[in-house]
Amino acid sequence: MLGMDGPLWECDVTSLLCTQLFDLVKELNIPVSEGEEPQFKAAHTMNGRLVVASNTFDLNDFKGLLHGGRLAEWKGPGNSWTIISDTAFVEVTGRRNLGQVIYALGWDYRSVILKVYDGTETEDNN
Repeated sequence: MLGMDGPLWECDVTSLLCTQLFDLVKELNIPVSEGEEPQFKAAHTMNGRLVVASNTFDLNDFKGLLHGGRLAEWKGPGNSWTIISDTAFVEVTGRRNLGQVIYALGWDYRSVILKVYDGTETEDNN
């Protein structure tokens, strides 16, 4: 489960016990000391990765002074988090019946952004 302000938990659906795995604000270096207020919105897992989206974005992001939003992935124990993009993303989801594609929707101060992971390991799947 993903909390809006950054905690990520693993929950056992049989026992209902939950363990916090990460504080994503710290893991993803969101600059809260500079005034950013984290707003995690979505998480999706497929293709051996967990992808999370945060739509943190304020005036300092617009001015290019800070970058609080995140699209990031984790490939499981033994791996670090990888920041895919440092601007606001509001959704990440996928479809197994469409080639196991993962897509994320975000924005910056001038654009709407659609990121797509199609199973290839290229630098930037736009």
